[in-house]
Amino acid sequence: MPNTGFLGWAYISGSTISFDSGVADKQVLFMSGTSVVSGASSFQFDYEASALVLTGNLTASGHVSASTYYGDGSNLSGISASPGGSNTQVQFNNGGAFGGDAGLTYNSTTNLLTVGSIDAGDIRCDGDFEGEVTFQDQVTFNNTISAPSEIDGDIQFNGIITFDETEINIQSFTEIEGDNIEFVGGDTTFSDVISSNLTINSSYRLKNNGSLVNTTSEHYGDLFVTGATNSAGVAIDQLVYYNSSSEWTVLTASTTGSGIDSLIGIATSTSPHTLGVLTRGIIQLTTARLSSSSGAGSLTVGAQVYADPTNPGGYTTVKPTTAGHCVRVVGHSVATTKIFFNPSPDFIEL
Repeated sequence: MPNTGFLGWAYISGSTISFDSGVADKQVLFMSGTSVVSGASSFQFDYEASALVLTGNLTASGHVSASTYYGDGSNLSGISASPGGSNTQVQFNNGGAFGGDAGLTYNSTTNLLTVGSIDAGDIRCDGDFEGEVTFQDQVTFNNTISAPSEIDGDIQFNGIITFDETEINIQSFTEIEGDNIEFVGGDTTFSDVISSNLTINSSYRLKNNGSLVNTTSEHYGDLFVTGATNSAGVAIDQLVYYNSSSEWTVLTASTTGSGIDSLIGIATSTSPHTLGVLTRGIIQLTTARLSSSSGAGSLTVGAQVYADPTNPGGYTTVKPTTAGHCVRVVGHSVATTKIFFNPSPDFIEL
């Protein structure tokens, strides 16, 4: 201890008290046994820092009060703090105190986490997703949503849903429900094989600026998968019809009885009975199937498109006039090699 000129005093009665010669600077003195005043390196008073230093355990049967506690708290017990918010509300740091909010709750009985809104760059599921997803309000996805395996369950939207310039891959799910479902640009893919039904209840919109379809047979729209087989010679992006043998066959508009009055579509592959036909949507077509008033190889932009009587499976913006030929509108051209396919169920025999 520092030399202050005063050691201190004590009243001693009945016994001889001795001081341990090994007591070092800063050690707190205590009775060791009944007659020896001693010290220990684990219990010191740092008079320079005004700090009592204990490197062992502190045991107290009463209260311990301090303005600040330091340490990792691993050996503290019986510590409690009042939660923020109300029952089921998830706790978070709210200005340095526990906070809760009705927009973020967890129900331990149903294992349901409810979130008012999510603002995230990427939403990712690294495994299988099972169960039901419900969005109660407007939902906007501006980045990638990916499910490496599958989404197996109901996806229900109770508000407005906008997929904006987003790549969406949904491989397997039961249904999509929503008040207003919007697919805006981007690349929205529902897997070629959907193990259950896809249902869109209420209104929906498909937006496409036309520039998304740039390569031959590239298409966006409704695909219909049915049939036992297809006839030989069916090629990609040809007009085809569904015949009485449950097969897809190339449409011929030069005469009746060759599919002009049947269910028609556009073959998106050489196996339309397994990969589907386009029944409504936008598609880029092969120039060999096109003709207009300007000649073969292109369409007149903005004009009605007809099944071509002179080119089986082909398209023309020239209205047929030859006797015996059939007139059936299949859509409108939006570019010289691109059409919005929306076929009329009716036809006229000339």
